[in-house]
Amino acid sequence: MDKSRSIPEWAEKKIKNSFIEVLFEWRATLYRRSGQFLDDGNIEDSNKAELIISGIDSEIKRRKHSKSVDTNRTSGIPEEGVMSAMGYHVGITKGEKPEIRRRILTDIYNGPIIMVGSLEHMEEWGEDSSVKRLNKIKRNLKRFIFSNKNKEHHSTAIKEWEEDLDWVEKNF
Repeated sequence: MDKSRSIPEWAEKKIKNSFIEVLFEWRATLYRRSGQFLDDGNIEDSNKAELIISGIDSEIKRRKHSKSVDTNRTSGIPEEGVMSAMGYHVGITKGEKPEIRRRILTDIYNGPIIMVGSLEHMEEWGEDSSVKRLNKIKRNLKRFIFSNKNKEHHSTAIKEWEEDLDWVEKNF
């Protein structure tokens, strides 16, 4: 294998030894960094970030297929949902650029997704790339919009949820 196209050893160690939640957060951060590098014309560093993202994706898939279940999960609806845990955020405070949000929405749809809450809650998300998963994403976006519609300080978030819902409906 071409040495310049392999994941750095430090990154491989971090990928193998990190909790799944950390991997999803790190991947979302690398999405942002890769985009910033491209905006700055730094293609080499963007490619390095994408290479690490690829390694993270491989590890997430490997863990999914190992069928391990975290028995320390709580029952019912979790405090932080799947979309947030995977890095999807809108609005002024923690909001991501549209291209980052949509990349994360694509990851959520294609899977695998992070386990939050109970197994019953996770069953609502369906299989990777399924109609059930797509409908869950759309329901969540519609619920976010509806439940915040009368909150003036959420106008940016509402606009971004509406844009993302439109994008999801056109692209999946």
